[in-house]
Amino acid sequence: MNWILNSILLAQAAVPPSSLPQQTTTSSAPAHLFFLIIYFIISAALVAAILSQTTKSEGLSGTIGGGKRETIFKGAKKGWEERLEQITNYLAVAFLICSTIITIIGF
Repeated sequence: MNWILNSILLAQAAVPPSSLPQQTTTSSAPAHLFFLIIYFIISAALVAAILSQTTKSEGLSGTIGGGKRETIFKGAKKGWEERLEQITNYLAVAFLICSTIITIIGF
């Protein structure tokens, strides 16, 4: 294990400072900060949306005792649960898009 750490440290020491990646310029800093704030808001909303959803399965007890009842009323989905599921899907897509934009802009 120690030889891995030593080889990594030696490899980093062999790299000249001019070939290291440069920090981002100040021109992308406001855009990066804006997307980080949006990213944080989307993340918090996504966590809240996921936690507020009801579970879809009851586990083993649902398959043994009450599986038929769920099958009968499967088409009668409540409006709020359906809307919350749609909001969760939109937030997940926004989370992925914002992650990609932040990665492209760089830190």
